[in-house]
Amino acid sequence: MRQEINPYHLGKEYYAIPTNVEDLIEFLQKVVKSVPQELRPSIELEYDWEDDYGTINVTSDLYYRRPPTAEERKAQEDRAKIHKSKTRAYELNQLALLQAKYKDGGDV
Repeated sequence: MRQEINPYHLGKEYYAIPTNVEDLIEFLQKVVKSVPQELRPSIELEYDWEDDYGTINVTSDLYYRRPPTAEERKAQEDRAKIHKSKTRAYELNQLALLQAKYKDGGDV
């Protein structure tokens, strides 16, 4: 599961990712320490940019990957069952429509 890292939760001095390089290094060290050691290799800083009428806006997200909890796994399984059930109902409906259309050999 993708787990966002919110700078607001890393200390009162952080309201956003710092732009000063020394502060950024300190900030990233706190980020690393805030993530369980076994998950630290998955920490990523993702950048995105958008050109808005000649002004470039850059955004970033900090996150790491963690295994889903038992509750999250159950919710995923439940969603998959619902999706499978809906897909089956749709396909059976389509089958019925096609069978009715081509019941007597119909127009081919």
